[in-house]
Amino acid sequence: IDSLRQKYQWHIKCEELRSSLEQLQHDQQQWQQREAASAPDRRQLEAASRALELSSKYTGLTELRRQQQTEKQRLTDDKTLQQKLQDDIEQQQRLISDGEEALQEAEAQEQKMRPLFRKVDALDTQITETRVSAEHQQHELAKCIKDKGLQKDRILQMDPADADAVHELASSEVRAAEQHLQKLTRASSSADIRAQSEAATAKLGAHANLLRDIESLSSSDEQVSKLEQENANANNEHVRASHEREQAEAMVLAHQKTLKSLQEQQRLQQRVLDMEAMRTQLEEDVPCPLCGSTQHPYASHQPDINQDAVQADIDSTQQALENSTQTVSTAGKKEVTWHTRKEQLQQQIEALQHRQSELRRHIESQCLELGIHTEQDRLSATVASRRDSIIEQKATLSKTLEEIDAAQARLHAAQQKQIATEGAREALSIKRQLEASQLKLENLVQQRRDLLGDKSVEQQEQSVTEKTQKARQSLHTAQVSLNRLGQQLSDCERRIATGIKSVHRLCHQLNDAESHFCELLSAQQFENEQALLSAQLPERERKQLADRIQALTDEGKTIKALLRRRNEELEALLNSKPGEETRQLLQQQLQAEETTANSLRESLGAVRQRLKDNDEARQRQQSLSEQIDRHRDEVERWGRLHELIGSSNGKKFRNFAQGLTFELMVSHANQQLQKMTDRYLLVRDREQPLELNVIDNYQAGETRSTKNLSGGESFIVSLALALGLSGIASRNVRVDSLFLDEGFGTLDEEALDVALDTLSGLQQQGKLIGVISHVAALKERIGTQIIVAPVAGGRSRLSGPGCRSLSS
Repeated sequence: IDSLRQKYQWHIKCEELRSSLEQLQHDQQQWQQREAASAPDRRQLEAASRALELSSKYTGLTELRRQQQTEKQRLTDDKTLQQKLQDDIEQQQRLISDGEEALQEAEAQEQKMRPLFRKVDALDTQITETRVSAEHQQHELAKCIKDKGLQKDRILQMDPADADAVHELASSEVRAAEQHLQKLTRASSSADIRAQSEAATAKLGAHANLLRDIESLSSSDEQVSKLEQENANANNEHVRASHEREQAEAMVLAHQKTLKSLQEQQRLQQRVLDMEAMRTQLEEDVPCPLCGSTQHPYASHQPDINQDAVQADIDSTQQALENSTQTVSTAGKKEVTWHTRKEQLQQQIEALQHRQSELRRHIESQCLELGIHTEQDRLSATVASRRDSIIEQKATLSKTLEEIDAAQARLHAAQQKQIATEGAREALSIKRQLEASQLKLENLVQQRRDLLGDKSVEQQEQSVTEKTQKARQSLHTAQVSLNRLGQQLSDCERRIATGIKSVHRLCHQLNDAESHFCELLSAQQFENEQALLSAQLPERERKQLADRIQALTDEGKTIKALLRRRNEELEALLNSKPGEETRQLLQQQLQAEETTANSLRESLGAVRQRLKDNDEARQRQQSLSEQIDRHRDEVERWGRLHELIGSSNGKKFRNFAQGLTFELMVSHANQQLQKMTDRYLLVRDREQPLELNVIDNYQAGETRSTKNLSGGESFIVSLALALGLSGIASRNVRVDSLFLDEGFGTLDEEALDVALDTLSGLQQQGKLIGVISHVAALKERIGTQIIVAPVAGGRSRLSGPGCRSLSS
């Protein structure tokens, strides 16, 4: 069979080699086509290689051109800057000239305003003294009105002529009343006169109360005036605080905008500095990986960045922002304070005005009760009426006590009127002085307003001084700027001279370099620089092109080598032809021989079965020998029985009894173990009768502890012991079911097959075998399965034969 197979395989190998040769020849034709198509790539790679040799020279030439262009641009910029600086210097000189004129004008204005300020100061002093004098006279007038019991409104509105007439009328009334009273007194009793006197005293008390109310009304008028002035001042302070807050808020917004701009500038500067590592990797005429530009002005030198100045500006702006924020807070608090003060003053003014209204109503009611009228015409009418009444009383001396009371009252009223008239004269004198003081005060205020208006002398003087200082500071600043611009112009002119020399030097170097480079271009077969640039390839493309051409070359070599090797193999195979049989004939002969071999295999299987039966007979013979040995040992066990039973605590007997059961269990377990493996045999430990050992038949019958067994071996032994124990129990009670929980995962495939075969044998004996395991191989071997699937909440769900939901 092997010879036929070799011959048949020879034919198969020949066909495979011929097919491989055809495929290789086809691949070679395709490779030749690709080789011809790659000729332009080869020429491009050759030109790129020649251009690569000139790249360093061209880089140097380009660098010279760039330096020349940079120097020219720098020279142009310096010339532009020179012209700008010259213009700035001329402008600064004009500013200095204007500043000198402004300073002279400010100083002249300051000298001119100083006498005016002194004069206004003197007027302010006179105004203050006159205002104090007027307030003193006003106080004296109020005191006079209070002392004399006069009505304030009436005194202030009375003319001097009217006052004299009232005084004469009062005097005549007094004289007439006295004469009438003397006559009435003679005709009346002293008791009646006393009663009339008490009535007059009561009226005098009412007049005193009326004067106190008038004084209180005058005092409240002064308080209202003061509160209104204070309210006006509070309103001005509130407006000023609001204006300060608005200005501070505007400054906060301006500082925030400036700070944001400076921080953005700092961030951009930091980004420029962070690009230092990338700038070092830039190459001339190589595109930048970020912007794609081939010009790298900052590749060779660091850009001029002054971070300290920007940081200083940021710090100062932040400080100014904090100050402005603090000013906003302070102005806001002041604004709230003055607003609250305004409301309090307004409430006080309203309360005083309400009290004045009540006092006026009370005064009017008292005047009506006492018969007092404030109007001049009503006063004259009252005087005439009283004169008629006195004449009437003279004609009717015999009237009743009521007429005497009226005469006594008229006498008292006339006396009070005379006193009031004298007080009115004094009050009018004080009023004339007060009006003169007020007129003088108005004249002084008008003079002061004509000179300086309502402006403060200190503020105006400070404004003029600040204007002069500002003009002087502006002139100083302009002079400093002029000096700085002059220094910048000198530096710029030095740079221009240096730049001109540098440009001339670079022109000579560039001419020499271009001449030398033209010779190199001719030597490398390039017409001009454009041809060189066209031939240049980036390193990545050049490498890819070279790799592609090399791969194509390697592919051609590989195909040629494979063709040569396949031809050699085919030639060698044809030279070693085993015979002249065809492939079909060899296939038929091989099939016939395989049929014969299968028949021989069946015969061999029968022989092996006979050998197996012989082995089983040997095992039975061995079992009989073991039984003979056990019966022989029984005599010895009976001899040791007395010794075992003789223990005082019964331990020996207990161990002996347990040993009997243990020995029986080991026997049954060995029977089951022999069905699973012929390597191990369980025996009791001689020193520890209740401990187990195993005899390893593969290790020349060596006895060792069960603790040294592997996981799979321990499972087999445990299964044998469990089956042995069930065998002991089945003598009295039938054990029809056996459950095994896990443990199969420790078995290899052979041990797993042995264990499952043993369990299958028990099932054939009518026992119910249950296996709990996660081993996938068991799922394929066991047809009837109950699957436990976990669900939410720590529960599990059963599915399989005989399983159903209780809810259904």
